[in-house]
Amino acid sequence: MKNIVEPIREFIAGGVPAALLAATLLAACENPQPPGVCGTIPEQTVVVGETASVNPCFNDPNGDVLKYSMANSDPGVAAASISGTLVTVRGVAPGVGVVTITATDASGLAADQEFRVVVPPSGTGFEDGGSAPPPNQPPQVIPVPSWNWLWSDPVVEDFTLEAIVADHFFDPDDDYADLTVTAHSTDPAVVRIESADTSAVELLTVSPGRASVTMTVTDPDGASASKTWKVWVGNVAPEVWSEGRDFVVGVDEETMRYFPAFIVDCNIGDSLTYTLSNSNPAVVEARIEERTAHFRGLAAGTAEITMAGEDRAGLTAEVSFTITVAENRAPVIVDTLPDEIAAIKGDTLEFVLTDYFADPDGDDLSYGVVSQRGLDTWIEGDTLWVEANATGYKLIMIDAVDPHGRMAWQFSIVAVEDAEEGAELALSTGTGGRPDHGPRVAASADPAHSGPRARLVPGQVPPRRPGTAVVDSG
Repeated sequence: MKNIVEPIREFIAGGVPAALLAATLLAACENPQPPGVCGTIPEQTVVVGETASVNPCFNDPNGDVLKYSMANSDPGVAAASISGTLVTVRGVAPGVGVVTITATDASGLAADQEFRVVVPPSGTGFEDGGSAPPPNQPPQVIPVPSWNWLWSDPVVEDFTLEAIVADHFFDPDDDYADLTVTAHSTDPAVVRIESADTSAVELLTVSPGRASVTMTVTDPDGASASKTWKVWVGNVAPEVWSEGRDFVVGVDEETMRYFPAFIVDCNIGDSLTYTLSNSNPAVVEARIEERTAHFRGLAAGTAEITMAGEDRAGLTAEVSFTITVAENRAPVIVDTLPDEIAAIKGDTLEFVLTDYFADPDGDDLSYGVVSQRGLDTWIEGDTLWVEANATGYKLIMIDAVDPHGRMAWQFSIVAVEDAEEGAELALSTGTGGRPDHGPRVAASADPAHSGPRARLVPGQVPPRRPGTAVVDSG
């Protein structure tokens, strides 16, 4: 599994609160979409006893991990098997059959792709040591997010987008030099196709409005694949992505807030200018470095802070909050969560939160958790339980808050696999490698690390007690 921790660290660097992460996760999880089919699979001709292989192509708009299954209309004509996304057919007897591949996402939504298999009778030139020509495999769509976004109003700023063909399509037969690339805009008065060739398609915004842009690549055998973007051209004001919330710092303590985590501009091609206002510079020092606001407590007291973003058309959005400078010390992290935790779907993870957080003033801490769809979480006392219910990379964040509202938090990625895809589990060490922990049936500690670690409890789900779960949804 790839390491996706660093991009997330960059996004929430600088003290992003749980409310922000909750909003981010909820926005990412709403409106599930079924997988889409990209391209076509050409008819396969195989003689009796010979085989051919094809790769179906599906694209999930939500980025879910897909599971694949297969149905064969006539095993007496052609035997078929699937391994991952590779489908292999073998000629059994003359005739015609249809093979259907189904891709199912984590929400149970599915899409089908099918192809015909022809097994010719003897005397057609494929027998006696001959074989069918290598089957053509169609171009396929690379499953990267589409630009279903609001593009900048050209009155404010001209915006040209170059869509690199190789970033969105690939050809299993390596016919790149012979591909035909076309592009179509449903309204050239809104988005115009400037050029289209085997390397790239160049798009130019013309005027405010709505249009769809479709790129199609066709190989020399006529097999094709297409990708469509819904485009809205027009300037809108910046928006508040996450409301600011009051927080406490100590004297000489410094913290940060990342502007794009609170204020966003939905126009692709637009940018924001950020400003800060501070009601009490004697209590809090406030400054901007690039897109980050830095705050340092100077003396006991309070200060009203306003973070604002202005787009090129002069439209603005802002968030305000109060910073209290106090003598109370914040909770501290006594041990860090692993960057990545591997789990099998159906496993339950147990976290003893006092192993990860402590309060230097001896205050009692309350705990909260925000997790992505597919992780079921609840807290009982000082113990967090996490049940893995869906495959994929799942973000989880845990915070500890003292009675004065001061907080410490940390996050991890739970990488969930199906049982047949991951016979062995391990906790990563943050270096990108996975040390040898042995079979992960009930591991409670990481031999490469002296501190505590999550304990896997496969197949065991502790009883839930109504009212004991503390879930901070922001």
